Amino acid sequence: MANLLSDNGQWNADLITEIFFPVDAAAIMRTPARPQQEDVWAWEPERHGCYSVKSAYRLLDEARIGEAVGLEADGSGSSVWGKIWKLQIPPKVKVFWWRVIHEFLPSRQVLHRKHVEPIANYEVCGAESESIRHMLLECSIARVF
Repeated sequence: MANLLSDNGQWNADLITEIFFPVDAAAIMRTPARPQQEDVWAWEPERHGCYSVKSAYRLLDEARIGEAVGLEADGSGSSVWGKIWKLQIPPKVKVFWWRVIHEFLPSRQVLHRKHVEPIANYEVCGAESESIRHMLLECSIARVF
């Protein structure tokens, strides 16, 4: 591929606009060119900067859990799980909610995502997906209980 930087270390605007879509070319042109520094590969989640499958999995898992549960720090820095753990309730209830938060209950949606169940629908009420949230909070039949 042709050099996107000109001899003076600036972006080769003619070549960039020829190769890329206008929106991408504009974004490239806004990026500062640093020809005096050598490029390096770095993986931000690791202290040493090297990529590992373990660190990528950890990053994706943290994002998944954060999205699923909405783990947000409050003013004191405690998470939803920290609040549950501090409640004066039996340990089995705490374990149950830990399983709910981390999607360790065998709902059809979870089993379908892991390729155990062929479909994810909820047969009890006919909902499109048998998610843990639906079973515990949203299902009209579960609300009766």
